[in-house]
Amino acid sequence: MSPLAQDAGMLSGNATAPKSSSAGTASIPRSLTVDPMSRFVSIETIGTGAFGSVKLVHEVHTKKMLAMKCLKRRNINKYLEAEIVNHSMLRHPHIVQFKEVFLTSEHVCIVSTAKTPRTHQPPGQTTVTHPPGHTASRTHSPAWHTRWEAYRLAHPCTIQGFSQTLNPWLTLLQVMEYANGGSLFDLVRTQKRLKETQARWFIQQLVLSLDYMHRKGIANRDIKLENCLLQNEEGLPYPLLKICDFGYSKADFRSAAKSQAPEVIKSRGHYDAKHADVWSTGVVLYIMLYGKYPFDLDDSVEVAESTRSQMMLQAMEKERYDLSPHVLTSLECTDFLKRLLKPDPAKRLTLQGILQHPWFLKKLPPHAQEMNDYYTALPLPEEHQQPEHIRALLEGGRKETAAALGMPSK
Repeated sequence: MSPLAQDAGMLSGNATAPKSSSAGTASIPRSLTVDPMSRFVSIETIGTGAFGSVKLVHEVHTKKMLAMKCLKRRNINKYLEAEIVNHSMLRHPHIVQFKEVFLTSEHVCIVSTAKTPRTHQPPGQTTVTHPPGHTASRTHSPAWHTRWEAYRLAHPCTIQGFSQTLNPWLTLLQVMEYANGGSLFDLVRTQKRLKETQARWFIQQLVLSLDYMHRKGIANRDIKLENCLLQNEEGLPYPLLKICDFGYSKADFRSAAKSQAPEVIKSRGHYDAKHADVWSTGVVLYIMLYGKYPFDLDDSVEVAESTRSQMMLQAMEKERYDLSPHVLTSLECTDFLKRLLKPDPAKRLTLQGILQHPWFLKKLPPHAQEMNDYYTALPLPEEHQQPEHIRALLEGGRKETAAALGMPSK
């Protein structure tokens, strides 16, 4: 069984979440608040793990299909707070749009777009705002006629943030918009590997989203195929890409390590996360082209996990990975890939270097890079959930949960 196939177990929802303890919950007076879940109808669970689950939900008053990530409220800490706040501040065509986070009796619930089948998508059209160069807003139709339109339209390609609600329940719920095409991991697992042109299509969108995040002073730190959702749109050759999951829970440590830069694995927090994002982008590109992880050992090799990790790190530092001649790639593509996977961050391509590389620029829509100038300067709308509100919600929830469980606040 290939490593990608093995990792599919957790991603497809086969992992079972541990039962949460009821300790401390009896003292929480549920009658003090309206259940925030009453605004949603749960359709199905689309993933589970050690930290919680992801559900496809229908928002009653907007009739929209959304994804709701439910994390154990006892896991709220300063890192989770920072990650949710960072995500809420990002509004870009290729970043999953955060919509809302609130508390229930057991979880922190984060609502966003869901990676679910097309059949669940609600009908109708939406009005979107365009970057400079468009004279006015218009009703968005999925029948886009040019690839540049896909880059210009903000809402269809972004999973962006809405709001949170503070209450004395023990769960944090986050609400985000809906994406209908599964993940890049699902696509590679199905097709085994992607053609170079298709891989470039996704890398261009991934890099543009990283450039935007880095301009906003935010590094993702968790770039991998599983966190790249896809949006199917009529009139486009391939799906649009949206980054999701800003580190709310990192339960699958082995999967994460396969995409992490060597300096991340070796360090104790002292590394440049932006350089590490570039390395992870190289791992994503390699997997799309070759259908496997570049540095993972064959599973037939039976060694201790610590030994396996050390051997993987040695392969990274010696740039020991297979470039099979049976996979047809251009010289520019191979050069681009090798420069992303340089173990020394100082010798690795910078994001500016990526944006100027001939392979990246090939078939890039005109003015695509200028799009980030627009979104970087775009202020959060007044109705958007503000960072200070999110901080207050999460800090209040953390303190309430600690008090209910008789534990010190983290």
